[in-house]
Amino acid sequence: DLDKVFHIYYIPEKYRTYYPLIYGSEKGPLPNATWEKVSSITKKLKIPITNLGPIFVREAKRYFLKENQFIYWKDDIHWNIKGISLTAEVMCQTIKELKCIYN
Repeated sequence: DLDKVFHIYYIPEKYRTYYPLIYGSEKGPLPNATWEKVSSITKKLKIPITNLGPIFVREAKRYFLKENQFIYWKDDIHWNIKGISLTAEVMCQTIKELKCIYN
């Protein structure tokens, strides 16, 4: 039931997250057709959506440059504890009903 969907989070692929860090400005941005389609559908359905893409790109760069750390496992497409914590923080900021206490 769509009436039970309160919020959607658009999760970027690992390659999208690290693309700007790897290629910098020498290559243009990747097309974002999937995000555009999903966000247009959620807008029609009046369901709030958060694009984690820009947040992941920013934080992946910060973690790598400051701490030589990643937010995904190096040998896998899944988040490590830093990626999980980042996502939890964003969810707590966007869904106030969760009443999170986050440090």
